[in-house]
Amino acid sequence: MGLDFGWGTSSMVEYLFENLHILTGFSIGGSIIASAAIIRLCTFPLIIASSNNGAKLSALRDVTEPIQARMRAASKKQDQMELQLCRQDMRKVYQSANIQLWKTFLPLVQIPIGFGFWRVTRNMADLPVPGMESGGFLWFENLIWPDPYFVLPLATGLLQHLAIRVSNLPITVIGTFSEEVLLIYFLSTAWR
Repeated sequence: MGLDFGWGTSSMVEYLFENLHILTGFSIGGSIIASAAIIRLCTFPLIIASSNNGAKLSALRDVTEPIQARMRAASKKQDQMELQLCRQDMRKVYQSANIQLWKTFLPLVQIPIGFGFWRVTRNMADLPVPGMESGGFLWFENLIWPDPYFVLPLATGLLQHLAIRVSNLPITVIGTFSEEVLLIYFLSTAWR
C-alpha cells in the first residue's frame, strides 16, 4: 500500500487491510468493511466479559455500598486499619461473586485498535492508495473525499448514542453524555 507504520496497531490494521484486499479480491472499501467486522468479532468476547462483570457489580450494589460508605468514613478519619478491613471485606464480596475488576476495562483494548484503524484509513486517503478513488460503493464511490451527504458521520454518531443508551450505565451517569457523544462523533467524522 505504500504505508510504513513500523509496528503496533496501525501496522496490524494495515496488514489486515492489505491481505484482505489482495487475498480476497475485495475492493479497498470492501477490505475496510471486512477488517472492521473481523476486528469487532475478535473484540466481542472482551466486551461480553466486561458486560457480565458489570452486571455482577450492579447486582451487588446493595452489598458493596455500605462497605464503600465505611471506606469513605475511614478515609476521612485517616483510619488505615478500618480502611484495610473494608478493602478485605470488599475483596471477599468480589471473590464470592467471581468478580474480577480488571475485566471491567477490557473494552479499552478497542481504543488503540480504533486509533490504528483511523490512522491507516486517513493515510490511505492522503497518499492516495490506488483503488481509493473507486473502491467505495453506493453514494460514496470515492473514498478519498468525505461523505458528501454526511450519512456516515451521522450514522456513526447515532450508533454510538444507541450503544451508550443500551449499556448498563446508570441513567444518572448517561444524562446528556450520549447526546454529547453523538455531536462529537458527527463533528469529528464529518471534518476532513
